[in-house]
Amino acid sequence: MSPMRDAHARRLGKSPFPSLRRILPAAAAVLALLLAGTGCQTRPTPPDRASMPVFPTDPEAVELLKSPILDIHTHNFNARDIPVRNIALARRDSLWLAWVPDGMADLLAAAILAETPPEDPNLRAAHRRKTPEVRARDAADLLGLDQGLTNTITSRAQFGAIQKLLAHHFKTGTNAPPTFGERWVLRSLSAVASGRTDGFLRRDINEVLEELADFVSDLTLSPEELAGRYHQENSTNVQFRIAHMMDMGPTYGMDERSGGEMVPYRAQIQQMARLANNPSNQMAYFVAYNPFRDNLHPGEALETVRHAIEREGAVGVKIYPPAGYRAGSNQIPPRPCCPFTPAPGRQWDRRYTRSGVRLPGAELDGRVLELLRWCATNQIPVFAHSGYGEFQARSGYGQDMPNPAWWRSVLTNHSELKDLRLCFGHSGGGDSWFGATNFASWSDVVVDLCRTYPNVYCEVGCLSGILDATQRRVFAVEMKRLCGLGTNQAHPFAFSSKILYGSDWFMPIEGLSSRRQPFCEWFQSVFLETGLREHYQKFFLQNALSYLNVGQRLTDGNHPLAAETRRQLSQLAEVASRE
Repeated sequence: MSPMRDAHARRLGKSPFPSLRRILPAAAAVLALLLAGTGCQTRPTPPDRASMPVFPTDPEAVELLKSPILDIHTHNFNARDIPVRNIALARRDSLWLAWVPDGMADLLAAAILAETPPEDPNLRAAHRRKTPEVRARDAADLLGLDQGLTNTITSRAQFGAIQKLLAHHFKTGTNAPPTFGERWVLRSLSAVASGRTDGFLRRDINEVLEELADFVSDLTLSPEELAGRYHQENSTNVQFRIAHMMDMGPTYGMDERSGGEMVPYRAQIQQMARLANNPSNQMAYFVAYNPFRDNLHPGEALETVRHAIEREGAVGVKIYPPAGYRAGSNQIPPRPCCPFTPAPGRQWDRRYTRSGVRLPGAELDGRVLELLRWCATNQIPVFAHSGYGEFQARSGYGQDMPNPAWWRSVLTNHSELKDLRLCFGHSGGGDSWFGATNFASWSDVVVDLCRTYPNVYCEVGCLSGILDATQRRVFAVEMKRLCGLGTNQAHPFAFSSKILYGSDWFMPIEGLSSRRQPFCEWFQSVFLETGLREHYQKFFLQNALSYLNVGQRLTDGNHPLAAETRRQLSQLAEVASRE
């Protein structure tokens, strides 16, 4: 048994039956942390297990199935790379969480961080040899919790629920069932995450564990373990991937300091650079941009991005509007006001004030525009989250700020950005691809921008509708229509040259267990159909290489790629040129 599995196999003694006063806050705190940003998405729930497609066997299809795939959208962060506690605290002013004590967020953060190894590889072995109780005390010290709370962490439902999830995922330890309090936490988390509120008490607890175990366990892995897991869980055809960083400290008011609760962002960048230079990982990375860094240190946001690209081998820039900003036309949202906790208001202050003075929306517009101008001038690709929800800093941000309409306004009003390399993650929402109406206009805008501008692209791979036969047919018909559109003066670029495959691994989709579904294989089956087969290699490889500007970046001395990144992208470019 590996040290990782051995560590997760150690079990706590049976937890005492918790009172209702402890159970309900525990459940709400878990939900606040892991689900605060998922948003009110209306996508369909995928089946428990989708069957594998049966691929065509004609010679052309067989050859296409041998082609390499580039996954343009993945992640590689753990619980020490994000402000775990502050994410939970961010949602305390909602009506149904108003009564939850802040201390419950402390308990949940400690439970997760206790199982997450240090970023320093030299300290990991010692960490895993410790008992869960000792690791919990270490996590409490990391969070600065008082001694009285430290002594009770391992007896709480939060800690027991996390332990049960990890034991279920790694198939370790005894099969002791969750206690009543732990079951309540797990059921609450599952109900909100999957949207399945029916049968809340009747659902089998093993089904609930199955839904939650993947994502929570990933948060407790080292960066190297996460990199290895990607290739274990994805198609062997995926020969390269882009990992998108998340710069969440400034969004949630987290101070960065060495040895603190969250690894400082510069150290995270260095870690990603090391991963990219390991040939077995087959990956490169996009550095995340966060305009709120400029509140404390003017100019730091762009300087951080430039440092990663000019000195640490980053390939591009990730923009995440649900953190609290638009591409343009920013309007500062109202400050949260809650008599039960100051946390949401304090986080708002860190995002939207400088030296105690509220930022004007035009200030945020200028910061983002400065980044985009630099990227356009230097032909550095930008990847913009354009789906509704996920890690939104506050409820509602994800349904407004990622809207591609804000991007259309920026591109229309700033001619210097006409050649900006921009990709819309989640294709602007994805609903219109499968016949839904909610947020359908987002995808329409993305398609229009892709056909209007030379370097605007969209990623359409992490959409659960592909698992359903009826919706898959709708997607195939719509994709054939769009790829068959001709060009004209208003739309001089073919949409078929702008679509990219991306899995969004390891982020949860509906049901959370859907990460184990054969997304990639079903997309392959669609693009092997008559009318789309000619675009197969574009979707899975060629368009991604164009978006990444590989031809120029291989020889760009001002923005050098990591040696291993350069080698692998060069090989893929050679393969693409022959196909």
